[in-house]
Formats: sequence, C-alpha cells, structure tokens
Amino acid sequence: MRYFQGLWIVFALSCLLQGLCVVSCSWPVNFVELCLGLLQGVRVITLCEHTSYFPDLSSGNTLFSRCEIRYSSTIIQCGPEGKAESECIVDGGDMPLEVLSGVQGVEVRGVTFRNTHSEQATVRIHSD
Repeated sequence: MRYFQGLWIVFALSCLLQGLCVVSCSWPVNFVELCLGLLQGVRVITLCEHTSYFPDLSSGNTLFSRCEIRYSSTIIQCGPEGKAESECIVDGGDMPLEVLSGVQGVEVRGVTFRNTHSEQATVRIHSD
C-alpha cells in the first residue's frame, strides 16, 4: 500500500509541475481517490462510465465523506464527454462536493448525485 501511495505522490507532483492534470477513467476507482486527486490538484477528472462512487461515512472523517475542490478551473466529468447518460453516480453523503472560497470556473458535467442526506444541496460553494 505504501508503494502505491508513493507512486501517487510522484504522479501528483509531476502533474502539478506541468500545470494541468488530466486523469482517465481508469482512475479514480472510488470516492476516496476522487477526493485525494482533488486535494492534490488534479484539474480534469473523468469518472468511469456506469460506475457509482460512495462517500465514506463510516469513519466520521469529512476528508473522505466530502471532496474539497481547492483549485480553479477544475472539471469533474462523467466519461470522456461528460454526459449524464454515461451514468456516473455519487451515491450518498451529506454534501459530496465542496467548492472552497476563491475557487472559480469549476464544472461538474453529467454526474448524478443520488441519496444525499442533505435536502438543501449536494454541492456547497463558498463565496468571498
């Protein structure tokens, strides 16, 4: 497991140095990896088609139950074209995505949010 984490850190650093990080749908395989990618600055994340992502509510740790979007111009899309018909589902959680203050130009394309605990929102956006 440590080997995998080390590789992920090397990938993230090289990705950040290039200024734009694009990840294919072979990753992220779960909600935790989606959150880690966003924390480390991956700018374009293509979720795998016909896949459900489940926030981890068991630990009580918001790090894995809510993904923070910290970088402007971040795109999370379902499949290569970002279409809802591709069925990328974030299933459960309180507010699975949180856009932090000062972040602009975030796009979520074709992702379905289902069974969220909050009736008010599935995405929290902080403004300045």
